[in-house]
Amino acid sequence: MIPKQSLPYYPELLALRSFLEREVADFPTWKCDQTARITHLITGLEEVSGRYVPDDDLHTWNYDPERKLYVDLCQDQYPHRGKIVVMPADTPLLKKEDVTMKEYHALTTFPPFQRKISDLLGAYLVSQSTQHR
Repeated sequence: MIPKQSLPYYPELLALRSFLEREVADFPTWKCDQTARITHLITGLEEVSGRYVPDDDLHTWNYDPERKLYVDLCQDQYPHRGKIVVMPADTPLLKKEDVTMKEYHALTTFPPFQRKISDLLGAYLVSQSTQHR
């Protein structure tokens, strides 16, 4: 298993997680769709949707196909889970479902969702450019 700190995109995950905690009300609860989309836009990691198995909840997270890892920035909405979770894609905790992914993509094409993501992405990029000055 690769330590998450050694992943090339890990510093970006830390910055994004910190930003979301500051800027998104009630983060991380019920924010997995937004989180997976903005993580994809920032890091290029694929979006995956399915179930968080212990609770049988619909959930969305990201996938690193090169390393065959799942990356989840809001798994801590569930008890005893970390803020940035990186685990092998064959984990029994997350179950990818193609039907759920179709529903997820239908949801995320709505203009209000796109606008919210666009606003979040813009605010994140501004926050990062001000920090690096």
